[in-house]
Amino acid sequence: MSSQRGATWNKWDLHVHSPASFEENFGLDRDVEVGKTPEEAIWDKYIDELESLEDISCVGITDYFSVDGYRRVRQEIEENNRLDNLDLVIPNVELRINNIVESRQSGTGDAIEVHVLFSNELAPSTIENEFLGMLDARDPHGNEIAIRRDSLVELGNDEQFDDFVDDDDPFVRGCKLITVKWEDVLKATNRRRLEGKTMTVVVKEDRWDDLDWQGRSGSERSQLVTGADAFFVQKDSERKWFLGKDGGMTPESFAEQFGSQVPAIRGSDSHSFEDFCHPDEDRFCWIKADTTWEGLKQIKYEPETRVEIGAENPQRRVSIHTPDELQIRNGKINDRLEIEDTTLPLNANLITVIGGKGAGKTALLDLLANCFENQHVPKDEVREDAESFIERAQKGDEASSVRTRLDFAGEDVEPFVKEMLDDDEFTRSRIEYLPQGQITDFCRDDDVMHEKVLELVKEAMEADYTEVLDRFEETRKDIDDIVEKLETRTNELQELNPGTIDTRIKEVSDELDAINGKVADKKEEIEEFRQAHEDELHEESIDELEEQLEEVEVQLDIATSIQNKLELQQERLDELRSFRASANQIRRHASQLELDINPSIIDYDALETEVEEHISRITAHIDDLAGRQESLKQDLNGLQDVNGDLSQLRSELRDLKDDRDSIIARKEKLENTNEKIDHLREQRVEDFHQYLRLYDRLRTVYSEMISHFQEGKSEILEDVEFRAQLQLHDGVQSSIYELLDGRSVNFEELTRPVNALSAATDIPDDAHQLIDDYIEKMLRYSDELKNGSSQAEYEQRVFDDHLKIGERILLDGTPMSRLSLGQKGTVLLKILLAEDNKPLIIDQPEENLDNRFIYDTLRNAFRKAKTDRQVIIATHNANLVVNTDAEQVIVATYDDNVISFESGALENPSIRTQVAKVLEGGRDAFIRREQKYDFNP
Repeated sequence: MSSQRGATWNKWDLHVHSPASFEENFGLDRDVEVGKTPEEAIWDKYIDELESLEDISCVGITDYFSVDGYRRVRQEIEENNRLDNLDLVIPNVELRINNIVESRQSGTGDAIEVHVLFSNELAPSTIENEFLGMLDARDPHGNEIAIRRDSLVELGNDEQFDDFVDDDDPFVRGCKLITVKWEDVLKATNRRRLEGKTMTVVVKEDRWDDLDWQGRSGSERSQLVTGADAFFVQKDSERKWFLGKDGGMTPESFAEQFGSQVPAIRGSDSHSFEDFCHPDEDRFCWIKADTTWEGLKQIKYEPETRVEIGAENPQRRVSIHTPDELQIRNGKINDRLEIEDTTLPLNANLITVIGGKGAGKTALLDLLANCFENQHVPKDEVREDAESFIERAQKGDEASSVRTRLDFAGEDVEPFVKEMLDDDEFTRSRIEYLPQGQITDFCRDDDVMHEKVLELVKEAMEADYTEVLDRFEETRKDIDDIVEKLETRTNELQELNPGTIDTRIKEVSDELDAINGKVADKKEEIEEFRQAHEDELHEESIDELEEQLEEVEVQLDIATSIQNKLELQQERLDELRSFRASANQIRRHASQLELDINPSIIDYDALETEVEEHISRITAHIDDLAGRQESLKQDLNGLQDVNGDLSQLRSELRDLKDDRDSIIARKEKLENTNEKIDHLREQRVEDFHQYLRLYDRLRTVYSEMISHFQEGKSEILEDVEFRAQLQLHDGVQSSIYELLDGRSVNFEELTRPVNALSAATDIPDDAHQLIDDYIEKMLRYSDELKNGSSQAEYEQRVFDDHLKIGERILLDGTPMSRLSLGQKGTVLLKILLAEDNKPLIIDQPEENLDNRFIYDTLRNAFRKAKTDRQVIIATHNANLVVNTDAEQVIVATYDDNVISFESGALENPSIRTQVAKVLEGGRDAFIRREQKYDFNP
């Protein structure tokens, strides 16, 4: 049966004997119905047992040298509509060939059992005439015997062979006495009427393990492996041998010796109703294919991935949010475009969408991706992808009515329904969607490539290397903190107006010189007044008051100076807070490395409290001194006559001194500000050095992560290598230059300092000097700003977050910079394919790649990725459909303004015809995959 969902895993039992087999034990556990013979009753029960099978999809009805049993079963199907529970019933003729293989230990030998499976399209009579009738059987003496019942009965009655076989039934004895030649079997199966409709399956028995490969037996055994289409085996380890994965062989060495890998299957070999169609130890045969003859043939071309032996369904688990079915309804966009109502079951592995240009491939992918949160484009926004079906459809008069429904793999996940232009989103999961052309865009964006690689590496760390991942995230946070600190330092600097500090200090120095002159002049005036009125003055009282006032003012100056210094200490306490955080981190990391590194941690909180108490005390003392100063001034101002005049002159001198003290205080404050500016600049430079050191630490940790990742990375990335590196963000030079006056500064002048910063990312011995050179040279241009640019903005650009962690990516040892655009796309695709198990949707992954490169490089990547996740691609490339062994092919067709979809497995004849018709090189791709393929679309 062909399925719209394409190739899925089903149980097949191709070795089920019928009551027509001479070695059978089909007995009755019930009375024979009146009017029927025991033989008829056994057949009735046999059909009932077949009809009761619930988990077997396909069976092979097996008889020795005969199709009599199959004929009876087929008659029940065709005439009585029985066995609707089975998708496929085919004949299996069991033979014994005359290749005798001898044991090295015993020296004895046995004939080999061979089965020939036939297509259900062949009538039993055709098999008898075209196959059995063409074989020359031989008795133990080498005489030819026709494979007919009468000839076999006659042989069984021949007394000269009485010692050869112990059985009372002459027909059974005859069957056991004959053998056929292996080469005759192969010749008969290649007859024109049987071509493509047979499969030869050799039985691999336990005694084979003791065979001598060096003698004649070994040579004949090699011929069997080379000539057989498949082997019946007992266990999965034997299956692995035929794949070149056991017994000291590799798939390559096995193919070199035997031509190709050989599929190995398992049958129940049922001869009775006990354990009917139930192999021992639940070793069922699982085949991933349409349950058709063409589906069965796929195991010849994909012996490793299309068949497995075991108790459980080999389908690997996919996310419960994997799309399982897509429905499209009300698909009319406008009078010129409509999507036919469609229900598409979706395979859990690789789905390929093919069709001519404009057939609707992108429409299908867009509608599917538009359901998810990270892909939906609100209808009031402009979509960047000019090829988007949704953007073009939005212009349609009736586009808003197009409705999609998604059902999911998880039984408990509710279906999601939306109209195409609604804002509804499926928010419980996400997909990865690359619309047409986006691979090229991503390949030109290093940051996008890095995010994809980082996501892949971090995912690998989450299971076994969480400590490394924690260090990586901690270092990234430290970098964010230092970047924020650099910004804060620059803002603090600009608040201090460093560009005018020298001018302001000079101005206040000039004021101080002037006031000193006035003070000297006033002192001289006072001295002259004192000499002129020497007899009238009583200076003792004035002197005493002034001495007291001067002492108070000196104390006031000292107290104010103490207050200023304490407040400056308080401002710098934040640096101690940063030191404490850094010391804690150093101790934590040293502990992880079991190193005795334990920096002393200052009790910041206690120190802060102490400084605040000192400030409070000195402030109270200053207030007290200021009160005493004011009281003494009032006493001096109360003096009369000449003494009052002298007091006035002295008061004016005191005012001048106060002005001078104010100017001195302003100068000290400016000098303190200048000192603070120098300190902030020094700290900013040190912070920028720390910024580089943190990025170097991040690179070290990231290198460690990549090393762990490389050890267990997916086979998809076996030819891709990552190496951690630091690099500059794009446009560093341009971002700084755009603030400068191009008339006085040439763009190329900035190249040297930017190169110094770039060179520092390699952390050479002179990295410290390179950083200093970058800062010094860049700050030289701060006086060359163009109109509208601020000093703060310029310095923020100089000390901005210019570095980034990234990777040097190599494909087969070749760095990305030397790869073609198509090869870069291959690296991106491999990274995406190796990611987690969320569904991946790609529109035309083959962009910019030649067919040979796709076959050699991408084919296996898709084959490996699809085992763990759902991958959906729209493609024009036959190799991405055929030689990836896509589980499901969806054919998009545009006819008479209507888009429609047909879906099925690669082995579906209709799908196969479309692949050959629509895809360039489709026919050649099939031939390449199926060296023996009977390709006649």
